[in-house]
Amino acid sequence: PAPEFHRSLRDLPNRQALECVEARIALEAEATDSLHLESVRWYHDILCRHEFQLTSGRSIFVKPDALCTFAFSREARHLFIEIDLGNASLPRMKEKLERYQLYQRSGAFSETYNSDRFALLVITTESNRMQRLANLLPHEQFAFTTRKRLTERTLLSTLAAKWSKDTLGGVL
Repeated sequence: PAPEFHRSLRDLPNRQALECVEARIALEAEATDSLHLESVRWYHDILCRHEFQLTSGRSIFVKPDALCTFAFSREARHLFIEIDLGNASLPRMKEKLERYQLYQRSGAFSETYNSDRFALLVITTESNRMQRLANLLPHEQFAFTTRKRLTERTLLSTLAAKWSKDTLGGVL
C-alpha cells in the first residue's frame, strides 16, 4: 500500500481522540445552555472501559470512547459515546452494539454505576452511514447522529425529551 495509506491508519487514534474532544466540547456547551440537563462528569475511554463476564463464563469487553453523566430530573443519566470515523465494517459495528446490549442485560453496568440503564450515542461521519448503523440493531437505548448534527446544539434537548419518555433509540 501507498505510504499515505499507512499514515492515515496511524492517524486514526489521533482523529478518534480529537473527535471525542470535539463531542465533549459540543455536549458540555449545550448542557450549559440547557434548562433540563447539567453536565456532571466526563470520563475518557480509559476510565470507562469495562470487562465483565456472562453467566456462561464468557468474558466481554466494552470500550466506549467516553462516558458523559448528566443530571436530568434529579437523576443521573449515563451516556456512553462511540465515535465512528466510518472505517469500521458494519458487522464489526453490530458486534460492538451487541456488547452494549450484553453489558445492560448482564447487570454489569448496574453493578458498576449503581444505575438501572444507560444510553449509547454513536456519532458518525455522514447521514447515510448513520442510517446504516441505526438499522444494524435497533434498540431503545441506542441513538445515532452525525458530527454536523452534534454541533447544532439541539441534540441534548432532543435527548432530554426522549429521556422524559424513557426512550432514546433511533436517529437524532
